[in-house]
Amino acid sequence: MSQVPHFVATDTPADITDGLAPGCYVAQVRGYPGLAGVIYASAPMPPASNDDYFACARGDTFVFAVGAGVAPTWIRFDPEAARSGVLGVVVAVARADA
Repeated sequence: MSQVPHFVATDTPADITDGLAPGCYVAQVRGYPGLAGVIYASAPMPPASNDDYFACARGDTFVFAVGAGVAPTWIRFDPEAARSGVLGVVVAVARADA
């Protein structure tokens, strides 16, 4: 795997694939103890409902793809984190096929 700069998830959905070269990536939520982590979804636009995202807790990993014909992967921190006053959750990212 080839390490790439980490991503900071906030309460606004953001495209984690923006600026990455085509390929397969793995991400791990570093987060903060006791918080749920992040929610993420691969779709042309960020989902309107939190129920349409997948959840990823601190220490968990998820895989996403980047490239032509592949929808962006949207990420934001879990709404539970917002209620705790957290401003962002760090997500470590590495290219898995490099």
